[in-house]
Formats: sequence, C-alpha cells, structure tokens
Amino acid sequence: GINAEYGELDTIHAAGTYKNERVITTPMAPHIGVTTSSEKVLNFCSNNYLGLSSHPEVIEAGRRALDDFGNGLSSVRFICAPRQSTKSWRTRSQSSTEQRTRYSTSAVLMRTQVFSRLC
Repeated sequence: GINAEYGELDTIHAAGTYKNERVITTPMAPHIGVTTSSEKVLNFCSNNYLGLSSHPEVIEAGRRALDDFGNGLSSVRFICAPRQSTKSWRTRSQSSTEQRTRYSTSAVLMRTQVFSRLC
C-alpha cells in the first residue's frame, strides 16, 4: 500500500540515492546554473554541441521567423500543405546532403567517444 511506498522512499533517501530534480536556470551551455547548486555545473544533458541554442544570431533568426510566420502551422503539412519556408529550406538543403550526413555522423561519433570514456 501507500505506507510501504513511503517506507521505500525513506530507505532511498536514507541511502543517499534519491534524485532531486534540478531546474536549469541559465541558457544551455557547457556549464549551466541549476537550482540545487550555487555554482555552475558541467552540462552533460544537452544536445547543444555547437552552442547554437543560445547563440545571439540563432535567437535573432528565431525572432524573425516568429514575426514572419507565427508560431507553428496549427496543423500537419499533410492536411494543410507545407509552408513556403519549409519548401525553400528543403530545396537548399538537398544540395548539401553530403555535408548534413558528415555533421550527423560527427555528432554520433562524438557522443560515442565522450560517453565511452566517462562510463
């Protein structure tokens, strides 16, 4: 019952293995602020390998896209058709398939190398 579950939680707490939630308080970066520490901690939870998620030019491009296109399609492209911006991007990106494949492969290899050395 519920008392047994609370007892198990007490055991986990006493063993020091309970995981408290850390809320990220800064933009994604190699070192981030979290609510459980007064110092920045090393960030292993992000896919932001190149630091682009908080890069000023990327943020500005996102703002321009919101101004130009709004926030989302409100439907899937199979129902209401793709946006012109998506079609333009796909046309431009088709010529760089080799480059995209190289980046994707590099990211997978980097993750494999980093985590194999940490674990």
